[in-house]
Amino acid sequence: MREKIFAAFIAVVLSAPASAWTVQYFLDHVNNETERELLRFYITGLGDGYMWASALNKVRGGKELYCPPEKMALQTDNFIQIVRSRIKEHPQDAQQELGLVLSASLIATFPCQEPRNP
Repeated sequence: MREKIFAAFIAVVLSAPASAWTVQYFLDHVNNETERELLRFYITGLGDGYMWASALNKVRGGKELYCPPEKMALQTDNFIQIVRSRIKEHPQDAQQELGLVLSASLIATFPCQEPRNP
């Protein structure tokens, strides 16, 4: 199975222009049988990367990038829905890179509250 996914990844990366990883490209192809798993892996990797970056910022004494509810575990379908909602509200963002739009969408969807002074 890994070999098939890797082969599909290589085929898509080599055949797609550099600008292909826009939100529009993602939304147009995420339900395509050939590309579905690759694109789902891609957005999951982006989302997980932002989660780890946010956690690392917090551990190092910085500000988290975004703050989902504590008991919410964001998964692939959540990332896809968050991006779709962003594009409904901001259709001009469809031509932006998926990673940029996902990060902006997570920040807007789950803003962090400033801590209160004791």
